Amino acid sequence: MAPLMSISGLGGANPSFAKGGAGEASFSWKYHMYGSNMGSMLLYWKTGGTGSISGGTLNRLTFTANGSSTDIISGQQQSSNGEAWRDASVDLVDYLGTTGRIVFLYIKTASSYQGDNAVDNMTMTINGTDTSLVETDNSTSTLWWTIPSYGLTYSSIADCESTFEGGTTFNRVVDIAVNNDGGGWLKHDGGTGSGGTGPSQSARGASEYYIYNETSSNQGLGSGSNRYAFLVSNEFTI
Repeated sequence: MAPLMSISGLGGANPSFAKGGAGEASFSWKYHMYGSNMGSMLLYWKTGGTGSISGGTLNRLTFTANGSSTDIISGQQQSSNGEAWRDASVDLVDYLGTTGRIVFLYIKTASSYQGDNAVDNMTMTINGTDTSLVETDNSTSTLWWTIPSYGLTYSSIADCESTFEGGTTFNRVVDIAVNNDGGGWLKHDGGTGSGGTGPSQSARGASEYYIYNETSSNQGLGSGSNRYAFLVSNEFTI
């Protein structure tokens, strides 16, 4: 099992949650990264470009994952589909007083279907008030946006960030059972469609929904090499 590590060189209008005010803010989630060709996941707080999905500035975050401080999770973290999801969280105190979005970036450099990276139990906490960002059914998401199907071509983290900040196309996350090439990140309940990768179910149990990168051919992020995709939340004022 690959450890958590920090590496370099791998480097429209929409609903808004306005909680506002000085005090405290954090974001927490669970992740599942089982697969022999798992890529890397990064986290950002996007500022600027209020009201727009992309554009603005991506502020790369250092967060706690499975009890360790890191700014990137790379490689396989679970050893089976059924192994427990792991916990992650980030303190957003440095960004109090800003309006922004949580942004996940998943990079897969290997050509393989065994790279189904997943997130669940996403929660924004502002001044003691929790806002759940989990998916509850198979309808088009009202909470999350993603790059269109098969992602974008990866060359460096800096290039990914530049593409986002320069403005690029985003769609609402959809259920893979409804549209299996509906975006770089998709929602799903139950196990993923490929053996040897992905979780067996949501962190919240069977028949619940999570968001993940399907890395099979012609689905989600696709199985090709050197691909990446962003997952972007709705807007918050913290």
